Amino acid sequence: QRLVSVLFQHTHSFAYKQESFCSHKGHSTCDVLTDFTVFVPFLTLKSPDGRRRKSAEKVAPLSKMAAAPQDFLNKLSLDVNIVSDIICPWCYMGKRRLFEALNQFKASTGIDYVVHWHPWELASKVPKEGTPKLDVYRKRFRGDEAKVAAMVKTITAAGKPDGLSFNFDGIMGPSLDAHRLLWAVREKPMVQSELAEELFQGYHEGGFNPADRQFLLRAWSKAGQDLAIAERILDSDEGTEEVYREKQQAYDDWEMLEGVPHIHILINGVPPEALKARGSPMTLVIPGAQDVAVFLKVLYRAVNRTYELTQETQSKL
Repeated sequence: QRLVSVLFQHTHSFAYKQESFCSHKGHSTCDVLTDFTVFVPFLTLKSPDGRRRKSAEKVAPLSKMAAAPQDFLNKLSLDVNIVSDIICPWCYMGKRRLFEALNQFKASTGIDYVVHWHPWELASKVPKEGTPKLDVYRKRFRGDEAKVAAMVKTITAAGKPDGLSFNFDGIMGPSLDAHRLLWAVREKPMVQSELAEELFQGYHEGGFNPADRQFLLRAWSKAGQDLAIAERILDSDEGTEEVYREKQQAYDDWEMLEGVPHIHILINGVPPEALKARGSPMTLVIPGAQDVAVFLKVLYRAVNRTYELTQETQSKL
């Protein structure tokens, strides 16, 4: 099993590489972690024959991994913050896997969650009218068709277990306007996630340019929002400054490392005495499109360790 242990007691440093377009500068390096921060490098669980495992149930009976009593679990909730870009295929896969894990986790523990989306731009210099995806990839790999084909094959295979069919014949464009719309519904987390799904699906599977006005308006409408609001935003620079500010804050607010997707989870409801004992909030930092099983393993271990810390703290009172 290539599952990294969840680390709580010490500071650690890791480096990992993610060979895809959505990896910032082609790679990601992680080297700042603190006590009780959970960090998982980019990896996948694999079965003995080398294929990625699709189902968490094949790894372990995860529904039985919450050691804390239910009355303790009932006090907890999760605040999930995701830094991502619409044009990143691993962000799309990561979204599907994370939400599946969160739903399974909620079903077995009762712990609810709220998800907030934060912007990142991987291709801000691509013209707004768009460029064929494959042309962008060819430029990235300096015309090496073998590398382009390998990347397409890797992403296609990785998405299949999650029910995703990537369309590489589509158009890539800058994602700023998409992020501005996501910013506009930041106070409506469920709507924001619905809009993110429409944008991800439309770009990666539908082949639509993420900067295309009509595509953005359709996605907004499918998320059940008033078209007049989206039209007002797209006709102005509303939200632009805020999106840029959020990008700058990603490193500080969400312990952003270098690649996307980057997931920061805060555990709410931890007893005050436990928080005082450790001196900072209970957080999990998870970069990369982890498998459902990995997300679940991290969540269960984090909650169990939170309970253990609470018990240790209370025993000293």
